[in-house]
Amino acid sequence: MAPVVPRRAGRRRFLLAAGLLGLRHEAQAHDFHAALCDIQFNARSGNTEIVQSYPMHDIEAAFWLMNGRHFDAAKPADEAALRAYFDKTFVIELAGPARQPIRWVGIAVDADTLTVYQELVKTRLPAASRLRVSVMQDFFPDYVSTVNLRLDGPVRTLLFNRKNPLQPLL
Repeated sequence: MAPVVPRRAGRRRFLLAAGLLGLRHEAQAHDFHAALCDIQFNARSGNTEIVQSYPMHDIEAAFWLMNGRHFDAAKPADEAALRAYFDKTFVIELAGPARQPIRWVGIAVDADTLTVYQELVKTRLPAASRLRVSVMQDFFPDYVSTVNLRLDGPVRTLLFNRKNPLQPLL
């Protein structure tokens, strides 16, 4: 993984790269950063399913800053790098220092969106679990992740950002 770049230097580096790639207009026109996540329990499989969706241009910019090259979904090494990043920035915490293992199922990519599929195998969300979401916040300090919990009862929506990265799930 690339060394941590101070925010100001990281922004300059991104704008320089975007300008060199002819993306300067798109980078300036995109004035918000947001992701959507659904977490639900599948009674048939017994798994808790996690589906996250990110704008592809956010993924491209972050991948460029982390690796100095374009993201290519067809390259297993690129998906592995993305997985390692998500393993650190999307975490279900249990009581104490323990983490709930999240199985990486895979990704789907189209021109606009990268979708990440994960699951807790044969597991409901444990009582007293908390979700820590800091995906993209190291690259875009204003990033907001909306998480919809479809568990028992009505859908609950949680918002995660740099000031509020950790919230109880149940």
